[in-house]
Amino acid sequence: MIDLLKKIYELKKCHNIPKHIAIIMDGNRRYAINNNLNKIEGHGIAIKMMQNVLFPTIFDKLKIPVKEFSFFALSYDNYYKRTKEEIEILMNHIKNFIPNFAKSELVKKCGIKINIIGDIELLDEDIQKVLKSAEEETQNNNNYILNFLIMYDGQEEIVNATKKIVKDSIKNKIKIEDINSDLIRSYCVTSRTSKPDLIIRTSNEKRLSGFFLFDSYYSEFIFLEKNWPEVNASDLIDCIIEYTKREIRNGK
Repeated sequence: MIDLLKKIYELKKCHNIPKHIAIIMDGNRRYAINNNLNKIEGHGIAIKMMQNVLFPTIFDKLKIPVKEFSFFALSYDNYYKRTKEEIEILMNHIKNFIPNFAKSELVKKCGIKINIIGDIELLDEDIQKVLKSAEEETQNNNNYILNFLIMYDGQEEIVNATKKIVKDSIKNKIKIEDINSDLIRSYCVTSRTSKPDLIIRTSNEKRLSGFFLFDSYYSEFIFLEKNWPEVNASDLIDCIIEYTKREIRNGK
């Protein structure tokens, strides 16, 4: 912890700290297999790591100087291509973890606002209800923002935004000449978030998988070899320090 506090102290001196870090949490199943467990058990282990170790450390003990985090919790591909058994377990984890976390003392103490980003209307009504309730529970908090991307796909997001723009154009709500990247973004589900400055992917996988597809134009990327359940606060701080050493030009 002393080393972590030293890292945070040095980090807070930096000027170009990312405002928004987005994380592709990969490797839950690999972690379980590597530890001779049923691969599905990796999801539960990851959630316990986040709830009991990672979040209390970065938000409470370290008071990490990053305002917004996004976590890719469930993609379209996950939902439609994984086995029924795995999806049922994932849904139960999501249904239990997020509402309970929203009511936790940590969220209240640290002022954490929770947003659910994605096409959750495709999920069962009981899950929709608890996710919306978690959002409502925390909407007045303003120290940190946690976005959980659930039933999200970057390509589908752009397709759906395009359909909505076409419909509004037909209704004369917008003019063709008014269509630009800002307008398109306003129709995206991720318009509720800021654009990610840094995208981190774990498990040594080096691809975007449709994560923040429209908003990652100028994002920096860091790929970690560790599987997600193995990641700790020190790893995240190291990623932020690495980001501060880069020349962030944003096209300039």
